[in-house]
Amino acid sequence: MEEVYNTLTLTGAKWWDLQHSPNEETFKATQFWLDQTSKAVGVEIQTVQPAQRDAWLKRRTDDKGRTLIARYVWLSATGPNKNEINLTKAVQNTLCEQFGLRTAYKYFHTFRQAFAFCFGPKLAAIWSHRLSKTSTDDITEGIIFTQGDAVQQTYLEFISKIPWNHGICLSSAFLAYLFSMVLCSEIDTLQKNILQGVKEIEGETGFHGFAERKKKLEQGRSLATEAMVEMSAMASGFTTKLAGTGRKTDMIEQLLELMLKRASEDRANRERLASGRKAKEDEPDGGPILEAHVEVMRQRMKMQSSETKYIQERVQIQISATFHTISQNDTLANLEVAEETSQIAYYSYRDASSMKTLAFVTMVFLPGSFISALFSTQVFNWEAGGGFSVGVNPRFGLYWVITIPLTLIVFLLYYVWIGKLKRDVDKRKKDREERRKTLTEHPDASSSSYSIRGPGNGGKGRTATFADHIKLKRMRTRTTSGHAENGSNAV
Repeated sequence: MEEVYNTLTLTGAKWWDLQHSPNEETFKATQFWLDQTSKAVGVEIQTVQPAQRDAWLKRRTDDKGRTLIARYVWLSATGPNKNEINLTKAVQNTLCEQFGLRTAYKYFHTFRQAFAFCFGPKLAAIWSHRLSKTSTDDITEGIIFTQGDAVQQTYLEFISKIPWNHGICLSSAFLAYLFSMVLCSEIDTLQKNILQGVKEIEGETGFHGFAERKKKLEQGRSLATEAMVEMSAMASGFTTKLAGTGRKTDMIEQLLELMLKRASEDRANRERLASGRKAKEDEPDGGPILEAHVEVMRQRMKMQSSETKYIQERVQIQISATFHTISQNDTLANLEVAEETSQIAYYSYRDASSMKTLAFVTMVFLPGSFISALFSTQVFNWEAGGGFSVGVNPRFGLYWVITIPLTLIVFLLYYVWIGKLKRDVDKRKKDREERRKTLTEHPDASSSSYSIRGPGNGGKGRTATFADHIKLKRMRTRTTSGHAENGSNAV
């Protein structure tokens, strides 16, 4: 079996490439002491110095007469990449050799199995459980790796505040039980925090089907697009975190399966070694307790999965609500822009009308001004052959005779020009209508080309474009009009 694990160690991909501190030889350890009289389990957290290491490894009882039933060394991965173990490699090898974990340490980098657990990069552990053939002083020893000191401190506080059952602590699946409890607690904390955040978003948007939405509508309150974008990003982050609970749930299920398996195997191992063991009548069996805990935790996982699904749906509703609100704000902004554009167009039209009025007035006075300027030149000799008189000069009538017809000619040319512009617009409009009608009657005419057959080319088809079709349509219209005119002349 060891050969299989060594092969997998060499061929498997290393998911957690750990480095070691060059100088640190001090490590932190958690020890579980069993009082044989009261069966109470005491937890002791100790920082082991280099000078104390050998004595600590050999220690099995304390000054109070308690028996050591389990101990775990805690190592945290620190550094820029969170992969530098705060212990030298030599000391770690000594611990692995003493605990019988050399193969397990090599193997946990690449896969997960009993006694080699990896929930990287946050948590990993290797441990061994040994049964004594001559006494009931069984012991479980292991090394736990955490990402950063904060995660390690969280686990240590969790261990310290729980009154542990000595039967569970003696089980080889104790760490599996511990990790499953911690992961369940993390899921509960995550759900609580996300639910609080969702409630805050719902309070701002009002999209949760309660009276708050009506209240906001009555108050006419609306959030800015920037705030909605921020809340949408927050809700998306909630979705990502909720997706991570699925991974934790799967890992918990594997740990529960391991607990059930180890409970039965521990029972079988004790029965197999019972003949050579100095068993006591009150020797605990943590198997039934673990099995009961597995059932309770599975029910708890079902409730957590249901709660996760419920929170996920609420988050999705808020994501949709923020998206539609952002779209609504954009639509309102576009309407405001359109209204302002309409006002600009109105004022432009009014300015254009004013310019037309000025141009009209200018046209009225332009011919007269031109003639006046022309008569004021030295081309004409107004003083020849006459004297000064207070009567109306006949030349004044000549002014009007020239000015009035010239003014009429200017207006006539203006209206002719306007009429030409209008005919051009009508012609373009008619062409668009003919094209639309042709596309409706002949859907294939919208393609790049089609075949026209006629006597002019010997009945052979030629490729014609859409423009040819329009010309043919106009020719038929003119031919029909020509026949009608000829018929009228004949009559």
